[in-house]
Amino acid sequence: MASLEKSSLSELLTKHFPDHGNWQGLSGGKITVVFLSQVLSNNDHRLSPVEQWVSERLHTLRYLVKDPKLEARDFNDERLGALADKYSQDAPWYDFESEYNQGLLLDFGQNGNWETGKLG
Repeated sequence: MASLEKSSLSELLTKHFPDHGNWQGLSGGKITVVFLSQVLSNNDHRLSPVEQWVSERLHTLRYLVKDPKLEARDFNDERLGALADKYSQDAPWYDFESEYNQGLLLDFGQNGNWETGKLG
């Protein structure tokens, strides 16, 4: 999770897929980072177990995403599904992907290896 945060993933997702004005709670970008961490931890991409997984790790996740307001309800099926729908939009996805990958490649070029790059 720290590597995903270090790579500016949540900030770029929030930039290219802004939260709706009525969206409350954790940003979509931070929700996505936690969701991806859950997928990698459990080898399970289903949406339904995420809320329970988060509720069992609230203190740790609040610390890792640097947001004491993180709540398990931020990770319900409806919210995760809404994010998946947003990320299926081609134009903003290509813009996000381009900026995210450019940052990774620029960092690699400056440091010369992945270990000290954004994902290191």
